[in-house]
Amino acid sequence: MGIGKTLKGMLGALAPTIGTALGGPMGGVAMKFLADKFTGGDTGSVEDFLLSADPATLGQLKLAEIEFQKTMRELDIDLEQIHAADRDSARGLAKTKGFWPQVVISAVYSIGYFAVVFAFLGGSLTVSPEYEVMLGGLLGVLSTAQVQIMNFWFGSSSGSKEKTQVMANGK
Repeated sequence: MGIGKTLKGMLGALAPTIGTALGGPMGGVAMKFLADKFTGGDTGSVEDFLLSADPATLGQLKLAEIEFQKTMRELDIDLEQIHAADRDSARGLAKTKGFWPQVVISAVYSIGYFAVVFAFLGGSLTVSPEYEVMLGGLLGVLSTAQVQIMNFWFGSSSGSKEKTQVMANGK
């Protein structure tokens, strides 16, 4: 079983290096690391374990984050460089094959996304109460995909994230 969106968000806040690795090509390595650390190697139990974690376990997760960062440095693996290369390869493909497919897909998706959001916020998109949670989840997924489209065209927000961390630390 893989890590769900909720847990990726939690890991992104508590253990950002592990969370980043889970969302990219190092996902298997990060999942194995978590499984070995917390569930005796059973990758299928990692999500359940993290969902039922108490504050002490969350502290252990922060320590695991430090250990994972150390392991990545020892292996000379730069996750941000991997993600940057992945974005660059997508842009490189667009340069060689042409931008029109990406432009059309981005435009169609963005128009559809904002139409759904405005319909929902304007009250013309209503659902029965039992489907409200599902609609909220769907809007979350659609919003995440919209962010990816923006990242493709304008770059990742990792530099902005680093700037925010520096400002928060006062350095």
